[in-house]
Amino acid sequence: MPSFEEFKIKGNTAYKQNNFTDAVNFYKKAITYDPTNPVGYSNCAMALIKLNNYADASQMCQRGLFYVNEQTDNDNKVRKKLQWRLNVCSEQLKDDLISVQIHEVDKLPSKYQDL
Repeated sequence: MPSFEEFKIKGNTAYKQNNFTDAVNFYKKAITYDPTNPVGYSNCAMALIKLNNYADASQMCQRGLFYVNEQTDNDNKVRKKLQWRLNVCSEQLKDDLISVQIHEVDKLPSKYQDL
């Protein structure tokens, strides 16, 4: 019978082979078997970051942080990873927004560019 651990291992293998799309799919399957385990969300978030999918990675981080239990050292490590990954996503999404704003200015008609 499939388990969280089985799909997590498959995700880790795919991740190590730089097959991030498969890794995301395996981590998502792992999450379905144990939706309260923050490790699945953390691993999935990192694979999504590798795919430059910062919006979905950010959501995974937030969901994972919801399930972190501060009472164990392992959960403390997972919390730190999730927070770091969430910060990476926030920075990238902010950079994307700035890039879009600059790009929009570049497309203004020439008569408005000097205003």
